[in-house]
Amino acid sequence: MLDVPGETIVKKGAIGHAIYFNSSGYVEVEVLPTLVRLGSRDFFGEIALIKKYPRTFSVKAFAFCDLLVMSASDFKLFLDNNPEIRKTLSETAEKKLKWVACVDASSLLQISNCTHAPIRAFV
Repeated sequence: MLDVPGETIVKKGAIGHAIYFNSSGYVEVEVLPTLVRLGSRDFFGEIALIKKYPRTFSVKAFAFCDLLVMSASDFKLFLDNNPEIRKTLSETAEKKLKWVACVDASSLLQISNCTHAPIRAFV
């Protein structure tokens, strides 16, 4: 999937139908009050699929980017056949959600007060 700068890839609150793997280029995840930039070898979209949550963030192409897209059904099949990867991705999703909760709570303070390390792959 080729995306152009400024193009919305996923919208906060939408139902997740896929996970995205960034092959090249950059996307920006809107983690207000800041933006998180993801590059090649990063991924996003797994929280909605693993946790069955609506999309937690909007993601836009920052530059031209080439994304590999895996449907929710294929992702589920992949995780069903790879329980260790399921465990790792579930843990990563939890860490992301904790970091985001910390950023939300710290938005009026300094984010440096947050004890959770930023996670590079989102949504």
